[in-house]
Amino acid sequence: MAIPPGVTFSEVGDIAFVHQHDWLSRLIVIGQKALGRHGARFSHVMVCVGSGIWADATPESGVMIAAESAIFDSLAPGEFRILRRPSILPRARPKPSFKNALDALQHEISKQSAWFYDFFYFCYQRYDYLLGFSQYAASRTSFCSDLVEKIYARRAPGLLQAGRRNRIFPQDLFAMATDAKFDDITQAFSEGRRTFPSTTDKERVKHMLNVMEFRLGAALDNIAALEQGERIRVVTSKMPGGDRLPQTPIGESFGPAEQLTWSTKAAAVAARKRVQKLKLRW
Repeated sequence: MAIPPGVTFSEVGDIAFVHQHDWLSRLIVIGQKALGRHGARFSHVMVCVGSGIWADATPESGVMIAAESAIFDSLAPGEFRILRRPSILPRARPKPSFKNALDALQHEISKQSAWFYDFFYFCYQRYDYLLGFSQYAASRTSFCSDLVEKIYARRAPGLLQAGRRNRIFPQDLFAMATDAKFDDITQAFSEGRRTFPSTTDKERVKHMLNVMEFRLGAALDNIAALEQGERIRVVTSKMPGGDRLPQTPIGESFGPAEQLTWSTKAAAVAARKRVQKLKLRW
């Protein structure tokens, strides 16, 4: 029996910890133990960023998304654990000032499909082969548990406490989630997939990408209208009797390491290009 359309066994923010038995997975576990992570048993970590859509970082693909079925259909029982944050409520965001229409637009962008949007801050980053030991590389690249911690830092700041840890390895993230009272939903997740053993999530991924592309296109149209309105305001303010208020330009710059932010026109353009590039993979 296939999974009915729209049914998924994960929530955004769910974290999957994987412990396989191939030589690379064993080497990763041994490396963590050598670095003081005693009791380490997980070699890979992923985070759910949308309905049936998971984000991870691998040496083969860098930072990328994968469909739920493509991941868990290939894992044997007992090779993964899934932890769910104690509350699935969206992150509390500071009340926007709404000092101009752009503020309202940015706030609207930020609250739509928030986890999926935040993933695009890191999408297509390369894999961090230095595993966080280089701060320069860490600002431009990611490895699996590092990526999950970064997404959580943007979406649910303060929930996962790193403490004195400078680098977040899979065992560190598991300990942080345990300390934060995450719920272990592995059994319920596995039973659901056994009940409906086969499906494809490709249509779900395509739908989310199409929706995101549409919203970004609408956002760019709104920004263009705001820019035109600002130009008109500047011109009229210079006319006799016009109000000469200082101009408030709409920025077009990137954030740190040329990564995606949600405050600029250039960022929205970059996001749409990344969405279109991802659509070619699906």
